[in-house]
Amino acid sequence: FWLKLVASRWESHVFSRGLLNIAFVPSMRSAEPNAWRLGIRFNFWARRNRWSFCCAVALAASVPSVAGSSIAALREELAAQGQPIDDPALAYPVDESATRHPTDQPAGTFPLDNSNSKYYSPSDEESAEAQYEYDEENEEEMLDAETMATIKRRRLTRFFSTIITLIIYAVFAGVYYKNVVKYVPVRRERKQGVMSSDFEQGLFEVCDMSDHRNRDRCLYATCCYWCRAAHTWHAAGVCEYWPALFLLALASMVKWTCCIEGIIFAYFRMKTKDQLNIKTDVMNDCLVSIFCTCCAVGQEGMAIDVDRGTDEVSCCCRVSQQPVVGGQESDIILRGPMPQDEEEGQEGEE
Repeated sequence: FWLKLVASRWESHVFSRGLLNIAFVPSMRSAEPNAWRLGIRFNFWARRNRWSFCCAVALAASVPSVAGSSIAALREELAAQGQPIDDPALAYPVDESATRHPTDQPAGTFPLDNSNSKYYSPSDEESAEAQYEYDEENEEEMLDAETMATIKRRRLTRFFSTIITLIIYAVFAGVYYKNVVKYVPVRRERKQGVMSSDFEQGLFEVCDMSDHRNRDRCLYATCCYWCRAAHTWHAAGVCEYWPALFLLALASMVKWTCCIEGIIFAYFRMKTKDQLNIKTDVMNDCLVSIFCTCCAVGQEGMAIDVDRGTDEVSCCCRVSQQPVVGGQESDIILRGPMPQDEEEGQEGEE
């Protein structure tokens, strides 16, 4: 009665646990393992649910009187009080030789899934906090062979998918270079004249489908923006095609470096502007290159196509108009023959 009265007035975590430990001193010394197990269970209730302190202490107060008796006497007393015996250890005697844990297992240890242990109870499994603490302490042990095999399969799948993607992209980049970049004239000197404030083409002009030429430009800038950007930088004379592609591929593999790919696009955007005699704006160029990469690549590509005389680079991998060489654009160097020149040469030989 005294324990019930104090527990109803005090809802302190430490105080109630102390009362329970005092109440279970006879149980700890008892030879009956089920009394010790019941004490662990009541102690767990008191730690996890403050509302049930009174109930836990009241039940604990009755345990010392029967802790030294046999387990059969405990079952009879519970049955006489009309309480259901839902504890497997109370309903059926426990064979200590079949258990894998010693009888002196310390309180507060809650195996997650060990139905063979006499210390296992449904209340332990229902506690998410207890499971979380157990997971942290035994994280390495929980990674069994099946889990490790799953992790290895995922890593191998990710590795081979990356390799296959790079191979496909390398093949496309080679075809694009052979059919387009090889025949695009390269500017080696800076364009002369009055400096412009920005590109003549708008940032989102590449998305304007009213012009049929923008359809292919939009596809290149969206789906193949690496090749289109490397083509633009190559034609502007700021970076060769293959080194530019290698740099972009390397930057995409660095997952823990923030905005490294956007910084590369911003740097070459400013270099391209300088070649076209356009005023650079560091803040605007960085923001556009990081947050609107595809639109920025399309805008630069349209400006370079107009400057180089290539009216359109159509899909898939074709230059639709021969560049104009000579006159005011005498600083342009033509890289390789155009497809039209090859056909005319073959007809002349015939």
